[in-house]
Amino acid sequence: IKACADFDFFRIRTYFRTEDYSSDTLWIALDTYQQALGESILPNGRSIGMESDTLRAEFALMIPLNGNQATLFVIPSYDIFDVKERVRLDTVVSMSLDAGEWNIVRWQTNYFYHVTQYIGKLNISTSEDPYQFLNAVTVFNDSLEIRLPWTLINYYAPNKRRVLHYQTYLENDEIKFISTDSLSDGIAVTLSLAGDLYQTSRFTWQEWEYDRIAQNPPLERKKQSYFYMKEHLHAFNNVPIGRADSFLTLRGSVLDVDQSSGLLANDFDIDGNVMYANLSFGNGTSDGQLFLHPDGSFQYIPDQNFTGRDYFMYYLDDGKDYSSLIPVNIYVEPHTGDQPEIAGEGYFLIFPNPGKEQFSVRSQEYMSGVQLNILDVSGRLIEQFCLDGYITDIYLENYNPGIYLFNFISGNRTENQKVIIEPMGK
Repeated sequence: IKACADFDFFRIRTYFRTEDYSSDTLWIALDTYQQALGESILPNGRSIGMESDTLRAEFALMIPLNGNQATLFVIPSYDIFDVKERVRLDTVVSMSLDAGEWNIVRWQTNYFYHVTQYIGKLNISTSEDPYQFLNAVTVFNDSLEIRLPWTLINYYAPNKRRVLHYQTYLENDEIKFISTDSLSDGIAVTLSLAGDLYQTSRFTWQEWEYDRIAQNPPLERKKQSYFYMKEHLHAFNNVPIGRADSFLTLRGSVLDVDQSSGLLANDFDIDGNVMYANLSFGNGTSDGQLFLHPDGSFQYIPDQNFTGRDYFMYYLDDGKDYSSLIPVNIYVEPHTGDQPEIAGEGYFLIFPNPGKEQFSVRSQEYMSGVQLNILDVSGRLIEQFCLDGYITDIYLENYNPGIYLFNFISGNRTENQKVIIEPMGK
């Protein structure tokens, strides 16, 4: 059994003929600090006590030698699951136990939805797997290699051999610290395989000195694939990417959009190819005449007395590939003083969409005390507005670009619409 420590992992290499134990499960117990602390019974019920000594561990790794997934366990008193605050009234330390109780190593995201990640489920690969460097366990014919990230075994600062040892208490409504971490005396490894136990002496390492690392950084070498891609990248083409557009005109007026503000103004091609705008076969506006030019400029003439939303879709051609269809909304507004008549499925109209900071909300009827809730994609309420009149302008300053939900509540009527906020530079 060999062990080593580097900037990324605690590494273990055990040497044995793996094919002779293909139907067995290897257990690796890790005593990460203080020999007297830890659990003496593995999750499978096997005691790691010997006649001369009682071995203990804070972590246990189960490796089925014919499987594709290993599982890392931690004793309950040393489990950081559901810890969300750095300063809290809590105790997370190793304890001397003989109960055989373990938890799978898990993390929980500290966000609107508390999603549990079973981060202790670790992939196993064979030596023939080209992606073995991405996995925690690799099985060779004559050995087995384990790579454990320091975070998974509660190492607070592996460069100083500092491990988590968190203890606080409450005094006069103020949280007081006893300790946040402890100096490890090394890591002892115990193996259980086919009824036998094997133990190493404590593995220790010198502190990593920042100045020494900074002055002698690891040598980086580019893989052969880098040079291949550099030479042949021009042969690969990415499809052009288009973004939805919205335009506004008045009833009976011709909408004439030039190239600088046309359809291609917010589209892009990552390869830098020249793009052209094209109408798909049979696609056009239904309530007016459309004349589209390849440079993205176009002219739209609404039908007589038409007001509301007209719509068409186009695609991009970069000379090699086509984009997906891109929607364009054209809103035809009545003249000032006319009664607003909004066509479309929604009771409320939001313009422009996509937009940046300023949006206009229009209604088919006079709005009085209409509640507008703005939510992000996770359902979290961001801001509220009260809308009055036929038309209300709202300003969404300091919003991050992305997709938001506009939730309208008017009496017994509820309506939801998706709104896209674009970056200011676009």
